Amino acid sequence: EGLRGSAEGSVAWSAARGVVAQARFAGIDVATLHSRGVASDLSGTLNYTLHDGEQRFSGTARNARGLPLSADFEAALRQNVIEIARAQLRLGDGRAEVRGRIELAGTRSIRLNGTFGALDLAQIARGVDTRLDGSFELDGRLDPQPAGRARFVLADSRVSGRPISGQGQFELANRRFDADVDVHSGLARLTAS
Repeated sequence: EGLRGSAEGSVAWSAARGVVAQARFAGIDVATLHSRGVASDLSGTLNYTLHDGEQRFSGTARNARGLPLSADFEAALRQNVIEIARAQLRLGDGRAEVRGRIELAGTRSIRLNGTFGALDLAQIARGVDTRLDGSFELDGRLDPQPAGRARFVLADSRVSGRPISGQGQFELANRRFDADVDVHSGLARLTAS
């Protein structure tokens, strides 16, 4: 069976606006693209501009059949730095959002922060009964030596029907890895340092 769906696009250039491109797609069935693909009905838009040395990317995608998934994003690339203004993923009633900055040269650093709410991973992995609410931060670099810190907070979450909450921090500095985690579910508590 052949590919299902449609796609169209446009590209324009002017001295005032630079390169402006847009692609629109509808009715794309991933199962017709790859043998392991899941039946879907994807639609959305992708936008691209290049002007004065800055590239901008944005887009939306929605699935109307099967996995209840949608995504939106806005990002820019200028002088080897990616700025993620917004990247949002919705899975059923749940959502996750990320913002941040990634430097592709120099110290090759990354700084991301995000939130997630009502995330039910059973939507993508059967039997994983969750409702996750919380936030995370990631701040690190690769050069001259890998170093960084990651933090998370879980609040009013559920795993396998049980309440879970807590927080944690992981840090890599001077070739040393430190972890500080405190997570609890009802009367059970996991603390690690």
